[in-house]
Amino acid sequence: MADLQQLEDAYDRAEAAYVSALRADLPRVDLARLAGAVAAAAAEFNAEAYSNLRTAAGDDREELDRLTDLTETLSELWSDVHSAYLGQQPS
Repeated sequence: MADLQQLEDAYDRAEAAYVSALRADLPRVDLARLAGAVAAAAAEFNAEAYSNLRTAAGDDREELDRLTDLTETLSELWSDVHSAYLGQQPS
């Protein structure tokens, strides 16, 4: 699960950078770029969580099932936020 932890850490860093930019009132173009980075990190984290879920068994499977509920929601949320910055309809 080391890959999952690395991807979770990358997601956390991307999200923190976006929140810092929001607090600093950076221009919309910067927020759009950072929202895209969070969306990409969330999508990678979600994809790896699902990949691990497919091969897991027992307690690991239950834990990963709960994790994928979260990662899927995060991935969809940040994809929608990024799309909003680009003036697109959510997917």
